Amino acid sequence: MGGIAQIYNLKNYMPRPSRNAPAENRRYKKQTSGDLKRMLENIRHRKSIKPISNENDSMRILFSGWIHNAANIRKMLRSKHRFLSDRDGETVLHLYEEVGEECVKNLEGAFAFAVYNTDQHLFIARDHLGIAPLYISESGEDVYIASEFKALSEIVSDFQEFPIGSYYQAGCNIKPEERFVRYHSFSEAVEADSCKKSGSSTSDWEIETFGTAKYGIQTLLKKAVDKRIDRHRPFGVYLSGGLDSSIIAALTAQKWPGIDSFAVGIEGSEDLLHARVCADYLGTRHHEYVYSLKEMLEVLPTVIYHLESFDAALVRSSVPNYFLARMASEPHKIVFSGEGADELFCGYRYMKSLSKEQRELESYRLLNNLHCSGLQRGDRMAAAFGMEARVPFLDLEFVKFALRIPDSMKYSPSGQEKWVLRKAFSHLLPPEIISRAKKKFSIGAGSFDLISRVAEENITDEEFMRNMVTTSGHRLKSKEEFYYYKIFHEFYPQRAAEETVGFSIS
Repeated sequence: MGGIAQIYNLKNYMPRPSRNAPAENRRYKKQTSGDLKRMLENIRHRKSIKPISNENDSMRILFSGWIHNAANIRKMLRSKHRFLSDRDGETVLHLYEEVGEECVKNLEGAFAFAVYNTDQHLFIARDHLGIAPLYISESGEDVYIASEFKALSEIVSDFQEFPIGSYYQAGCNIKPEERFVRYHSFSEAVEADSCKKSGSSTSDWEIETFGTAKYGIQTLLKKAVDKRIDRHRPFGVYLSGGLDSSIIAALTAQKWPGIDSFAVGIEGSEDLLHARVCADYLGTRHHEYVYSLKEMLEVLPTVIYHLESFDAALVRSSVPNYFLARMASEPHKIVFSGEGADELFCGYRYMKSLSKEQRELESYRLLNNLHCSGLQRGDRMAAAFGMEARVPFLDLEFVKFALRIPDSMKYSPSGQEKWVLRKAFSHLLPPEIISRAKKKFSIGAGSFDLISRVAEENITDEEFMRNMVTTSGHRLKSKEEFYYYKIFHEFYPQRAAEETVGFSIS
């Protein structure tokens, strides 16, 4: 996914340098240009995106991501606006001109964008789940945004992750406490859909039988994959041999025979073995990489730098993800992953011990946490090599449908998780893949506890006890997390950086 970085001033709208501008404005412009250059340099691994203007240059948008329903929106707006390109950002800009902040409710995809106009009004928005990364800082009359916080950490002292499913407005007498607005909640959206009778949209269907649930899953996930395939760009799929990535690989291979698939692990790991079985069955052009503990330790600082986290579970799974992205790397390549299925279909083992009501709440909690766990890992590791990770399971229409599937259909009579998902695609995959139990990425790749052992050997009990609480007040849970924290702190010593880190909850 491309990278954005910008500094907006709510007093001085300066779309172009002016020789006639007051000296203080020229000095401000020079300082801002220097800061912006540093910000962009710190995320140079992402393709830099430039602002797009409307017809009279009174409004500009800086847009990162993709909009799946952009063609329909352009068709709706074509009588009122002159489109100079097929770029999604231009589509969103014209939609904002027509309906203002309501534009976000009409967008389907992954996005982070900012619109700024000659009235010094600033509008910033991020997608429903936080698939597109975004960070923000407010400093006086200046507002800074960037795709990664490393762009901000050397420029401002305070910054935060932009809330998912939210928009922000500044200017036009908007009070500071009114700037952030949550425009989307999956629990509210699912409740609204459940109150409808069978609607025209597939996601509105009443789910009364197991067959209806299966058919809806098959139809909507196939549609989600089709939306995300771009035949004008290099393409590939991450294939761990687990159920979720194998389903995505199977649906993709139907549309793109001979597609490249990628798997990693230590020698003899389960992921490598199952991925080979699946790749042979699907006929993908399969690639694999076997890594060692020595290589894991060598890349660990690079992984943490790009990941912007010291969360032990996240770092642990990001190391194999880094090798995966490096193997698949090709500029502007799109890679598919199976992220999101466990959250939607009760895939985590601990969820079995919860009540039906607790599982429903836990699914929402896990979805709302993905932006700082699985989605952050997939985005950062792909972006480190100039690639873009896409997640069909987190298609907006599919998510709303999956959350409405009755709890009883997500477990088999014997208690196997993700039951309806397994049955929906049993005709596309080998039996051993369909029945394979859930294993976290780092466990399947065989590297789950390797770095943990190194941390135990190299960090004394005394050192850990002295440093158990970080400068931001976070209590480190293990020597392994402390091991990662020390590396993180070398790159990002700012208190704001620590406070921005989110933690896995699964």
